[in-house]
Amino acid sequence: MTRSLSLAALEAAQAQETGEVYLALVTLTHADPTFETKRYVRNTTDVVSRGQTFTAVAFDISLPDEDDEGSREVQLVLDNVDRRDVEAVRRLTSPLQVLLEVVLASQPDVVETQARLGLRGVQIDAATIAGTLADDPFLHLRYPAATYSQADYPGLFG
Repeated sequence: MTRSLSLAALEAAQAQETGEVYLALVTLTHADPTFETKRYVRNTTDVVSRGQTFTAVAFDISLPDEDDEGSREVQLVLDNVDRRDVEAVRRLTSPLQVLLEVVLASQPDVVETQARLGLRGVQIDAATIAGTLADDPFLHLRYPAATYSQADYPGLFG
């Protein structure tokens, strides 16, 4: 898969040394109208990107290999999350939708890359939300889901 980067991001990626800082943004959303969208940035200070404030929290993302084979599972662990956010996620009965984005600190309104995934297998404690991010399972369903053999469906082969 090819991606286009801004000139600043491309120059920073190819430079031997750079002062540019890549920031990971995480947006949690849910279809439940009572769930308030949560926005986090892996940084020491809050960041405003495209008019939205992303709260600084520590989190880890373990990314999969980039290839066209297999699923795109990502491990996400959000640390030191506000207790109200933990409680809001705990009340949900279906998966959260997560938007992962990367921006440069010098131009936070320009999204360099992004991925939309669902948060599954959520584990929650007092200040941590962890889980596996995966793309839509619909993309991995067999088609057709069933096979039609002469032994099972003789009328089709009559």
